[in-house]
Amino acid sequence: MKKIITLACLASLFAFPCLQGGSAAYTGFNSAKGSEDAEPITSFLDAAGITYAAEEAEPDITDFPAKYDLRSSGIISDIKSQGKYGTCWAIAASDSVEAQVKRNGYEEHPDLSEWQLAYFTYKGTKPFLSTAENVYDSGGTNTIAAASLARWQGFAKESKIPYDSGKPDSSLQFLSDYKVTDVYNVHSLMSNHVKHSENFLKELIYSQNAVAATYYSRADFYNEKTSSQYCPDGSLGIDHAVILLGWDDSYPKENFRSGIRPSSDGAWLAKNSWGTEWGNKGYFWISYEDKTLSEAGCYFAVPGNTYSTNYQYDETGWCVSISADANQKKLTGYMSNVFTAENNDPVTAVSFYTTEDDADYEISVYKDVRTTGTSRPSPVNGTLVSSASGSQKYTGYHTVILDTPVNVKKGDVFSVSVKLTNHTSPYVIPMEASSAITNAGFFSTRTYQFHTYASQESDPSYISLDGNTWYVTTGKSYSYTYPKFLDLTTPLKNLRSVVLGNVCVKALASPAGTVPSAPASPAPPASSEPAVSEPAVSEPAVSATVTGKPAVTEAPATTPAAVPVTTQAPAPPVTTAASVTDAVIPPVTTAAVTTVSEPPSVTDAPDAPPLSEDIFDIDRDGKVSASDLVLMIKILHGAETKDYASDLDGNSKTDILDLILLKERLTGNEYNIK
Repeated sequence: MKKIITLACLASLFAFPCLQGGSAAYTGFNSAKGSEDAEPITSFLDAAGITYAAEEAEPDITDFPAKYDLRSSGIISDIKSQGKYGTCWAIAASDSVEAQVKRNGYEEHPDLSEWQLAYFTYKGTKPFLSTAENVYDSGGTNTIAAASLARWQGFAKESKIPYDSGKPDSSLQFLSDYKVTDVYNVHSLMSNHVKHSENFLKELIYSQNAVAATYYSRADFYNEKTSSQYCPDGSLGIDHAVILLGWDDSYPKENFRSGIRPSSDGAWLAKNSWGTEWGNKGYFWISYEDKTLSEAGCYFAVPGNTYSTNYQYDETGWCVSISADANQKKLTGYMSNVFTAENNDPVTAVSFYTTEDDADYEISVYKDVRTTGTSRPSPVNGTLVSSASGSQKYTGYHTVILDTPVNVKKGDVFSVSVKLTNHTSPYVIPMEASSAITNAGFFSTRTYQFHTYASQESDPSYISLDGNTWYVTTGKSYSYTYPKFLDLTTPLKNLRSVVLGNVCVKALASPAGTVPSAPASPAPPASSEPAVSEPAVSEPAVSATVTGKPAVTEAPATTPAAVPVTTQAPAPPVTTAASVTDAVIPPVTTAAVTTVSEPPSVTDAPDAPPLSEDIFDIDRDGKVSASDLVLMIKILHGAETKDYASDLDGNSKTDILDLILLKERLTGNEYNIK
């Protein structure tokens, strides 16, 4: 069940002054110099907008204690220090995983390698930023961390790849003592940061989850004496990632800085990554009313030997969401990938993203699939051998164990199809996407270099509206010239097109003779009276004119100390009502280290997007042809006055855009509107 929360603070999607010729500055504490520095901001996320969750899962628990501290459960790992590097996002992810590893009894004192995650996300095979100059200061997001960990780029134990140990050997890229299977509340890469309701966050924490969250950490909003943080301005964006692990409804509002105080008592207990000398032995409080506090990423993992092979094409993860419906109305869509078995290990699980809370899924696995020699290639024309179904309460990345393991032999061709159903949004299909094309150079070549990998994919993916007629998405360029379908914010009005990569569906195999088990479901503590820590200090806050120790410590010379972990709001949709052209970048194969072999080549693949035939069949002769184009021209010139369904782009009138859409549908050529 969902509840509607009013949208607020809907700032521009990526309003970054640094990418538009301007610059901003921050004051940070440089641990190497032992002094404060004012440096330009180069993070591509510093000014990102924050929005309330439009569709949020209704909490199952609403009766919470007035105070709660997850440290009393014994699952919170020790305070860490990120030093001079911008690795807070990786530390937040590892802290969340470590808590879950301890909670599920996998290991008593887990210590996972943030260095591995931070390095191989931006270096190695298909890095997110191929031009990253200082890999440990590139920052990250919950979405990027989820995509990287879903590739099995972590987590190895800290002892194998220690923090600040220099460049790791390439052989360590896919070393995983623990493999991440689920990440709650991650959203697509092209979306705003999500601010959740109080009860939503409380339920996550009370259910024994260390929640990776973000906020704006600058010293102007921090009270050093009380270790408390409150920012009243949501337009400032976010710049740092921490862990939320408790709350106190009675935390005094007077503890926050004089002149910058919330209207009511109450705060979240947070774990930082700036060492035990900062804050209250590394911990601090954030007001319930902080306008920048956002995201609620919760990570789950299983021992690394649970799975042996990761069949995948979506290395860059969930970039955009698309609809399989040309009219963007139907709330259901299908996505599928075809794989070739690399060994004899049985396929036991399927991983995918859901684009909305409380989404339903139906998984089907087929063997002996043929995608060649047919006029309409289909990934489901084999033998159905396994399935699974259910729903996922939280948007994000999920792994579902199949009802029946799929026995394969090396060289067998099999496919995985996932039907997804949302309750409110038609953009049900999560996909990779390439770099956007703009008139004003809005997307930085350096910043968005990772998007180009999606446009180079040679492994086909399929989408369908009904599960019968399938379309290849890979290498297709979808026009962004029709803002009606997109509801774009101002900075994205110049966006022209985006090249789609693969759908986000993976198949996981387990060692022969083993049966995987999922991480234990989160649950609240047995005791109704959990222990809590008292507020750090109860004395009045110091004057706002007194500069305390900067909230951001150990900042690098030219980048923020930490780039936010983000799990953004619904993406600006890439719609399927747009034109399709061939990708302009030569294809590359999926890296061998991902244990994905090349699927069979696809011949006679449809060269058109999944647009409803009846929309374009204007003369109703049972086919879309040149006669429809002639009829459209007559309608536009007033030579034909009969009532035809000729408003193809749905803007309530028949105009030149409808003619262009029809011509694109017939020819496959894209015509940008200037």
